[in-house]
Amino acid sequence: MVKLGFCFALFALVAAAVAIPFEQYQYDPEVYEIDAAPPVLYQLRSRRSLQGGAPNVPGQNGGWSVNPNIARDQGGNTRADISVQHKGKNHDFNAGWGKVVDGRNKGRPTWNVGGSHRWRRSLQPGAPSFPGAPQQNGGWSVNPSVGRDERGNTRTNVEVQHKGQDHDFNAGWGKVIKGKEKGSPTWHVGGMYRLRRSLQPGAPSFPGAPQQNGGWSVNPSVARDERGNTRTNVEVQHKGQDHDFNAGWGKVLKGKEKGSPTWHVGGSFRF
Repeated sequence: MVKLGFCFALFALVAAAVAIPFEQYQYDPEVYEIDAAPPVLYQLRSRRSLQGGAPNVPGQNGGWSVNPNIARDQGGNTRADISVQHKGKNHDFNAGWGKVVDGRNKGRPTWNVGGSHRWRRSLQPGAPSFPGAPQQNGGWSVNPSVGRDERGNTRTNVEVQHKGQDHDFNAGWGKVIKGKEKGSPTWHVGGMYRLRRSLQPGAPSFPGAPQQNGGWSVNPSVARDERGNTRTNVEVQHKGQDHDFNAGWGKVLKGKEKGSPTWHVGGSFRF
């Protein structure tokens, strides 16, 4: 009980340190959830200041946010967590800490630190700029992270992604650098190529709009897991107005689990 009281005091100090003036505070009812055993959840946001007269566009809710949380699960374990996030125009940052402070699963704390940096696609001269709008989600992004799990393993990861008008690319690398599960790294490389449906002559083109997501797409990938198995996969999909189709093939090319390939074919028809 003493440690539990200490956690409440710690959260109170954090809230007091980052508190914003009452007239600037924005209440968000979606933060709270109703459950059989509701947790104590609180969130403080420090919004970015917009220039005078600037329009309020969704996706500009950048700034810092602090999210403390304490909850008791069905197994009788009481867990305390706190996370800090920052969303910028072309970068994000996140960090978190958590620990079971009371119960059978009481043990070492967990933590994580990560972020992302985005290189946006250049728009045509004179085009308006609305950060976060779907048509501007193209470009490169890099997402490094490091974290410690409940078993005491510290793992680092880095993800690289690129989103284009008709293709996507992703690659990642990760390794447990400290702990009992320390071993060989994991990695993956994959992507997607989309063959868009042709629109009627004169119809406007809006990349990313739902009505243009039909057509064929091909998704090849290759990855190495923690057990040292290298697996390759390819997926083919088609989305039509009233039907979908999907097929895939995969095989472990190298490693202890090397064997026969796997495959699947399926679809759906809508009335």
